[in-house]
Amino acid sequence: MNYTNLFKIAVRAIAANKTRSFLTALGIIIGIASVITMLAVGQGTKLSIQANIAEMGSNMIMIGPGADRRGGVRQDASSMETLKLTDYESIKDECTYISAISPTVTKSGQFIYGNENTPSTIYGVNPDYLTIRQLNVSDGVMFTDNDIKSSAKVCILGQTVVGSQEELASMMTSTSDMLTILLGCVAGISLIVGGIGIMNIMYVSVTERTREIGLRMSVGARGVDILNQFLIEAIMLSVTGGIIGVMLGIGASYAIKSFAHWPISIEPWTIVMSFAVCTFTGVFFGWYPAKKAAQLDPIEALRYE
Repeated sequence: MNYTNLFKIAVRAIAANKTRSFLTALGIIIGIASVITMLAVGQGTKLSIQANIAEMGSNMIMIGPGADRRGGVRQDASSMETLKLTDYESIKDECTYISAISPTVTKSGQFIYGNENTPSTIYGVNPDYLTIRQLNVSDGVMFTDNDIKSSAKVCILGQTVVGSQEELASMMTSTSDMLTILLGCVAGISLIVGGIGIMNIMYVSVTERTREIGLRMSVGARGVDILNQFLIEAIMLSVTGGIIGVMLGIGASYAIKSFAHWPISIEPWTIVMSFAVCTFTGVFFGWYPAKKAAQLDPIEALRYE
Protein backbone atom coordinates (compact mmCIF):
# COMPACT_ATOMS: atom_id res chain seq x y z
CA MET A 1 0.00 0.00 0.00
CA ASN A 2 1.59 3.25 -1.18
CA TYR A 3 0.08 6.14 0.75
CA THR A 4 1.94 8.68 -1.40
CA ASN A 5 0.12 7.48 -4.52
CA LEU A 6 -3.20 7.38 -2.66
CA PHE A 7 -2.62 10.96 -1.51
CA LYS A 8 -1.84 12.09 -5.08
CA ILE A 9 -4.97 10.38 -6.42
CA ALA A 10 -7.07 12.09 -3.72
CA VAL A 11 -5.59 15.50 -4.52
CA ARG A 12 -6.29 15.07 -8.25
CA ALA A 13 -9.87 14.00 -7.53
CA ILE A 14 -10.51 17.06 -5.36
CA ALA A 15 -8.78 19.43 -7.79
CA ALA A 16 -10.86 18.09 -10.68
CA ASN A 17 -14.03 19.38 -8.97
CA LYS A 18 -12.89 22.55 -7.19
CA THR A 19 -16.30 24.23 -6.87
CA ARG A 20 -18.04 21.09 -5.68
CA SER A 21 -15.27 20.38 -3.20
CA PHE A 22 -15.42 23.93 -1.80
CA LEU A 23 -19.19 23.82 -1.39
CA THR A 24 -18.83 20.44 0.32
CA ALA A 25 -16.31 21.85 2.80
CA LEU A 26 -18.37 25.02 3.39
CA GLY A 27 -20.29 23.48 6.30
CA ILE A 28 -17.01 22.55 7.98
CA ILE A 29 -15.64 26.05 7.34
CA ILE A 30 -18.66 27.72 8.96
CA GLY A 31 -18.65 25.30 11.90
CA ILE A 32 -14.95 25.68 12.70
CA ALA A 33 -15.03 29.46 12.20
CA SER A 34 -17.95 29.61 14.65
CA VAL A 35 -16.04 27.51 17.20
CA ILE A 36 -12.91 29.67 17.01
CA THR A 37 -14.81 32.98 17.10
CA MET A 38 -17.16 32.10 19.93
CA LEU A 39 -14.46 30.53 22.07
CA ALA A 40 -12.25 33.58 21.50
CA VAL A 41 -15.03 35.96 22.54
CA GLY A 42 -16.05 33.73 25.45
CA GLN A 43 -12.53 33.37 26.81
CA GLY A 44 -11.85 37.07 26.30
CA THR A 45 -15.03 37.97 28.20
CA LYS A 46 -14.12 35.67 31.09
CA LEU A 47 -10.60 37.10 31.33
CA SER A 48 -11.97 40.64 31.21
CA ILE A 49 -14.45 39.99 34.02
CA GLN A 50 -11.78 38.21 36.07
CA ALA A 51 -9.52 41.23 35.60
CA ASN A 52 -12.31 43.50 36.83
CA ILE A 53 -12.77 41.29 39.88
CA ALA A 54 -9.02 41.38 40.53
CA GLU A 55 -9.08 45.18 40.30
CA MET A 56 -11.69 45.20 43.04
CA GLY A 57 -9.31 43.25 45.24
CA SER A 58 -9.79 39.50 44.92
CA ASN A 59 -7.14 38.98 47.65
CA MET A 60 -8.70 41.58 49.91
CA ILE A 61 -10.07 40.90 53.41
CA MET A 62 -12.56 43.29 54.96
CA ILE A 63 -12.98 43.37 58.74
CA GLY A 64 -16.01 45.11 60.18
CA PRO A 65 -17.60 45.61 63.58
CA GLY A 66 -20.38 43.26 64.66
CA ALA A 67 -22.39 41.84 67.52
CA ASP A 68 -22.33 38.28 68.86
CA ARG A 69 -24.97 35.74 67.89
CA ARG A 70 -26.31 33.31 70.45
CA GLY A 71 -28.73 30.63 69.34
CA GLY A 72 -28.95 32.28 65.94
CA VAL A 73 -30.12 35.58 67.46
CA ARG A 74 -28.08 38.80 67.23
CA GLN A 75 -27.45 40.38 70.60
CA ASP A 76 -28.44 43.98 71.40
CA ALA A 77 -26.45 47.03 70.34
CA SER A 78 -24.63 47.20 73.67
CA SER A 79 -22.74 44.02 72.79
CA MET A 80 -21.46 45.50 69.51
CA GLU A 81 -17.67 45.19 69.12
CA THR A 82 -16.29 48.37 67.61
CA LEU A 83 -13.00 48.88 65.79
CA LYS A 84 -10.58 51.58 66.83
CA LEU A 85 -7.51 53.14 65.29
CA THR A 86 -5.37 51.06 67.66
CA ASP A 87 -6.81 47.90 66.06
CA TYR A 88 -5.68 49.13 62.66
CA GLU A 89 -2.19 49.89 63.99
CA SER A 90 -1.94 46.47 65.66
CA ILE A 91 -2.87 44.66 62.44
CA LYS A 92 -0.42 46.78 60.47
CA ASP A 93 2.46 46.15 62.87
CA GLU A 94 1.88 42.50 63.76
CA CYS A 95 0.61 40.88 60.52
CA THR A 96 3.50 39.89 58.24
CA TYR A 97 1.74 39.06 54.98
CA ILE A 98 -0.27 42.25 54.52
CA SER A 99 1.03 44.46 51.72
CA ALA A 100 -1.40 47.34 52.29
CA ILE A 101 -3.98 48.21 54.91
CA SER A 102 -6.42 51.07 55.27
CA PRO A 103 -9.04 51.92 57.90
CA THR A 104 -12.35 52.88 56.33
CA VAL A 105 -15.31 54.89 57.60
CA THR A 106 -18.26 55.82 55.39
CA LYS A 107 -21.04 58.35 55.53
CA SER A 108 -23.89 58.87 53.08
CA GLY A 109 -25.42 62.23 52.35
CA GLN A 110 -26.26 64.90 49.80
CA PHE A 111 -23.45 66.56 47.87
CA ILE A 112 -24.24 70.10 46.73
CA TYR A 113 -22.34 72.01 44.07
CA GLY A 114 -23.96 75.15 42.74
CA ASN A 115 -27.49 74.20 41.69
CA GLU A 116 -26.68 70.48 41.62
CA ASN A 117 -27.64 68.19 44.49
CA THR A 118 -26.43 64.56 44.27
CA PRO A 119 -26.77 61.71 46.81
CA SER A 120 -23.49 59.88 47.33
CA THR A 121 -21.13 58.37 49.90
CA ILE A 122 -17.90 59.74 51.36
CA TYR A 123 -15.13 57.36 52.41
CA GLY A 124 -12.55 58.16 55.05
CA VAL A 125 -9.41 56.21 54.10
CA ASN A 126 -5.63 56.50 53.97
CA PRO A 127 -3.37 56.55 50.86
CA ASP A 128 -3.05 52.73 50.87
CA TYR A 129 -6.71 52.48 49.84
CA LEU A 130 -5.84 53.18 46.20
CA THR A 131 -3.27 50.36 46.24
CA ILE A 132 -5.77 47.93 47.75
CA ARG A 133 -8.46 48.78 45.21
CA GLN A 134 -5.94 49.16 42.36
CA LEU A 135 -7.20 52.62 41.53
CA ASN A 136 -5.36 55.53 39.93
CA VAL A 137 -5.85 59.28 40.25
CA SER A 138 -6.49 60.63 36.75
CA ASP A 139 -6.21 64.32 37.68
CA GLY A 140 -4.38 65.83 40.62
CA VAL A 141 -2.62 63.86 43.36
CA MET A 142 -3.61 61.60 46.23
CA PHE A 143 -3.68 63.13 49.70
CA THR A 144 -0.85 62.13 52.03
CA ASP A 145 -0.48 60.93 55.62
CA ASN A 146 0.50 64.47 56.56
CA ASP A 147 -2.82 65.72 55.16
CA ILE A 148 -4.61 63.20 57.39
CA LYS A 149 -2.62 64.16 60.50
CA SER A 150 -3.22 67.87 59.91
CA SER A 151 -6.92 67.31 59.10
CA ALA A 152 -6.44 69.09 55.80
CA LYS A 153 -9.61 69.79 53.83
CA VAL A 154 -8.74 67.58 50.87
CA CYS A 155 -10.54 64.75 49.12
CA ILE A 156 -10.51 62.64 45.96
CA LEU A 157 -13.65 62.76 43.82
CA GLY A 158 -14.46 59.49 42.04
CA GLN A 159 -17.17 57.50 40.33
CA THR A 160 -17.93 53.82 40.90
CA VAL A 161 -18.43 52.04 37.59
CA VAL A 162 -18.56 48.36 38.65
CA GLY A 163 -20.85 46.46 40.94
CA SER A 164 -20.05 43.94 43.60
CA GLN A 165 -17.91 40.84 43.11
CA GLU A 166 -21.04 38.70 43.39
CA GLU A 167 -22.65 40.56 40.50
CA LEU A 168 -19.53 40.15 38.38
CA ALA A 169 -19.30 36.45 39.18
CA SER A 170 -22.96 36.02 38.25
CA MET A 171 -22.39 37.93 35.02
CA MET A 172 -19.41 35.75 34.16
CA THR A 173 -21.38 32.57 34.77
CA SER A 174 -24.39 33.65 32.73
CA THR A 175 -22.20 34.91 29.87
CA SER A 176 -20.23 31.67 29.83
CA ASP A 177 -23.41 29.57 29.82
CA MET A 178 -24.95 31.61 27.02
CA LEU A 179 -21.84 31.41 24.85
CA THR A 180 -21.49 27.67 25.49
CA ILE A 181 -25.09 26.99 24.42
CA LEU A 182 -24.77 29.23 21.37
CA LEU A 183 -21.46 27.62 20.47
CA GLY A 184 -22.88 24.12 20.77
CA CYS A 185 -25.92 24.89 18.63
CA VAL A 186 -24.28 26.80 15.79
CA ALA A 187 -21.06 24.81 15.55
CA GLY A 188 -22.79 21.46 16.05
CA ILE A 189 -25.38 22.06 13.34
CA SER A 190 -22.76 23.42 10.93
CA LEU A 191 -20.44 20.44 11.47
CA ILE A 192 -23.27 17.95 11.02
CA VAL A 193 -24.35 19.69 7.81
CA GLY A 194 -20.73 19.72 6.64
CA GLY A 195 -20.34 16.04 7.48
CA ILE A 196 -23.50 15.13 5.59
CA GLY A 197 -22.20 17.14 2.65
CA ILE A 198 -18.95 15.17 2.70
CA MET A 199 -20.86 11.87 2.82
CA ASN A 200 -23.06 12.96 -0.07
CA ILE A 201 -20.17 14.11 -2.26
CA MET A 202 -18.26 10.90 -1.55
CA TYR A 203 -21.28 8.88 -2.67
CA VAL A 204 -21.43 10.92 -5.87
CA SER A 205 -17.69 10.48 -6.36
CA VAL A 206 -17.91 6.69 -5.90
CA THR A 207 -20.72 6.51 -8.45
CA GLU A 208 -18.91 8.68 -11.01
CA ARG A 209 -15.64 6.76 -10.61
CA THR A 210 -17.03 3.23 -10.54
CA ARG A 211 -15.16 2.25 -13.72
CA GLU A 212 -11.95 3.78 -12.36
CA ILE A 213 -12.38 1.71 -9.18
CA GLY A 214 -12.95 -1.45 -11.25
CA LEU A 215 -9.88 -0.71 -13.37
CA ARG A 216 -7.68 -0.18 -10.31
CA MET A 217 -8.90 -3.41 -8.77
CA SER A 218 -8.26 -5.31 -12.01
CA VAL A 219 -4.60 -4.26 -11.97
CA GLY A 220 -4.06 -5.34 -8.37
CA ALA A 221 -5.53 -2.71 -6.05
CA ARG A 222 -7.07 -4.28 -2.96
CA GLY A 223 -10.27 -3.29 -1.23
CA VAL A 224 -8.31 -1.70 1.61
CA ASP A 225 -6.47 0.48 -0.95
CA ILE A 226 -9.77 1.77 -2.34
CA LEU A 227 -11.07 2.27 1.21
CA ASN A 228 -8.02 4.32 2.20
CA GLN A 229 -8.16 6.33 -1.03
CA PHE A 230 -11.69 7.59 -0.41
CA LEU A 231 -11.06 8.05 3.32
CA ILE A 232 -8.07 10.24 2.48
CA GLU A 233 -10.25 12.31 0.15
CA ALA A 234 -12.89 12.78 2.88
CA ILE A 235 -10.29 13.71 5.49
CA MET A 236 -8.60 16.15 3.10
CA LEU A 237 -11.91 17.87 2.40
CA SER A 238 -12.72 18.25 6.10
CA VAL A 239 -9.19 19.27 7.15
CA THR A 240 -8.95 21.81 4.30
CA GLY A 241 -12.29 23.21 5.44
CA GLY A 242 -10.89 23.27 8.97
CA ILE A 243 -7.81 25.23 7.93
CA ILE A 244 -9.93 27.81 6.12
CA GLY A 245 -12.36 27.88 9.05
CA VAL A 246 -9.57 28.49 11.58
CA MET A 247 -8.17 31.38 9.54
CA LEU A 248 -11.66 32.82 9.05
CA GLY A 249 -12.44 32.42 12.76
CA ILE A 250 -9.23 34.18 13.83
CA GLY A 251 -9.90 36.97 11.35
CA ALA A 252 -13.49 37.33 12.54
CA SER A 253 -12.31 37.41 16.18
CA TYR A 254 -9.92 40.27 15.54
CA ALA A 255 -12.57 42.06 13.48
CA ILE A 256 -14.94 41.85 16.46
CA LYS A 257 -12.19 43.18 18.70
CA SER A 258 -11.47 46.09 16.35
CA PHE A 259 -15.02 47.16 15.48
CA ALA A 260 -17.12 46.04 18.48
CA HIS A 261 -14.29 46.51 21.03
CA TRP A 262 -15.04 43.17 22.67
CA PRO A 263 -12.19 41.41 24.48
CA ILE A 264 -10.97 38.20 22.81
CA SER A 265 -8.54 35.44 23.74
CA ILE A 266 -7.54 32.75 21.22
CA GLU A 267 -6.17 29.73 23.05
CA PRO A 268 -3.90 27.22 21.20
CA TRP A 269 -6.01 24.30 22.42
CA THR A 270 -9.03 25.61 20.49
CA ILE A 271 -7.09 25.36 17.21
CA VAL A 272 -5.85 21.85 18.06
CA MET A 273 -9.40 20.83 18.99
CA SER A 274 -10.71 22.22 15.69
CA PHE A 275 -8.34 20.08 13.63
CA ALA A 276 -9.16 17.02 15.73
CA VAL A 277 -12.88 17.59 15.10
CA CYS A 278 -12.23 18.01 11.37
CA THR A 279 -10.30 14.75 11.18
CA PHE A 280 -12.99 12.89 13.11
CA THR A 281 -15.71 14.35 10.88
CA GLY A 282 -13.87 13.24 7.73
CA VAL A 283 -13.36 9.70 9.03
CA PHE A 284 -16.88 9.35 10.48
CA PHE A 285 -18.82 10.64 7.48
CA GLY A 286 -16.40 9.33 4.86
CA TRP A 287 -16.21 5.77 6.17
CA TYR A 288 -19.47 4.40 4.75
CA PRO A 289 -19.03 5.69 1.15
CA ALA A 290 -15.40 4.50 1.22
CA LYS A 291 -16.55 1.09 2.47
CA LYS A 292 -19.10 0.85 -0.34
CA ALA A 293 -16.39 1.66 -2.88
CA ALA A 294 -14.09 -1.01 -1.45
CA GLN A 295 -16.83 -3.64 -1.71
CA LEU A 296 -17.49 -3.10 -5.44
CA ASP A 297 -17.06 -6.13 -7.65
CA PRO A 298 -14.28 -5.39 -10.20
CA ILE A 299 -16.10 -7.03 -13.12
CA GLU A 300 -19.40 -5.29 -12.39
CA ALA A 301 -17.55 -2.01 -11.91
CA LEU A 302 -15.87 -2.29 -15.33
CA ARG A 303 -19.27 -2.93 -16.94
CA TYR A 304 -20.80 0.13 -15.27
CA GLU A 305 -22.03 2.74 -17.75
